[in-house]
Amino acid sequence: MQSYRSLARLPPPQLRPISIATLLGDAAALFRTRWRGVALLVVGPEPDIVVRADADQLSHALLNLLANAAEAALAGGLAPQVELRATADGSTVTLIVADNGPGVAEAECEAIFRPFHTGKPDGSGIGLAIARQVALGHGGSLLLDAAGAPGAVFRLSF
Repeated sequence: MQSYRSLARLPPPQLRPISIATLLGDAAALFRTRWRGVALLVVGPEPDIVVRADADQLSHALLNLLANAAEAALAGGLAPQVELRATADGSTVTLIVADNGPGVAEAECEAIFRPFHTGKPDGSGIGLAIARQVALGHGGSLLLDAAGAPGAVFRLSF
């Protein structure tokens, strides 16, 4: 348990200029090698934007969100689809991960962000907790925007 707790504590982000288009492209490439049976739609901001952020931490958070979305989409009974989108509004960037899975039960909406809480038989319960810590470390938030079927929408803003 102590090992997992230390994993869930992240160092402060190392802020450097990063391209959101590159961040999305790299995450999409890794996703497609792992989740070949899941369609992925990627929509970046037009034009691309460059922000000061920790690319490694954001990539880790995105990959956690994308893996959860792929697993949910595969369990949804439809042709599995995941969407990765980035938007910018003033000085805030929002990374959106949506799926067409069964959604998150209303009673689980807050619990899913607690470390070690999982609804998966083989889950560790740290993916969403780490993704939320990454968002908080960047002065932002990670929210479940839509719960229930069909699908779920997570918004990581910073």
